[in-house]
This record gives sequence, structure tokens and C-alpha cells, in this order.
Amino acid sequence: MLTRQGRPSLADGIALGLIATGAVSVGIGAIFAVASAAFEMFGAAPAVLMPVHDVDLTALMTSPV
Repeated sequence: MLTRQGRPSLADGIALGLIATGAVSVGIGAIFAVASAAFEMFGAAPAVLMPVHDVDLTALMTSPV
């Protein structure tokens, strides 16, 4: 059985701290990505504004496009 007595070395502590910081950062980024995607999917529908005012619909029917 592998056992260790005492505290880890300074290099081990720094390495573990960097790994833990990276893991927490990835977790926070994932939570933010899921929340923003959910907001985009289930948020308010975008308003599509048409720049046509006071024009007959027949004028739109004759457009070349």
C-alpha cells in the first residue's frame, strides 16, 4: 500500500493548485456557456422590423427579387 506522511512538497502543491484552478475555470466557463445557450434558445423572440411604411402591397409584389 502506498501511503504518505506529512505535507506534499512545494512543487506538488503548486501543480495541484494550477490543476484545481484550471478545473474551476473550465467549470465556470461551461456553466456560462450553458446559461447563455439556454437564454438564446428560450429567451424572447427577436423582433424582425420591416422598413416598409405607407406603401401598398402591390408595390412589393413587383420587386425584381
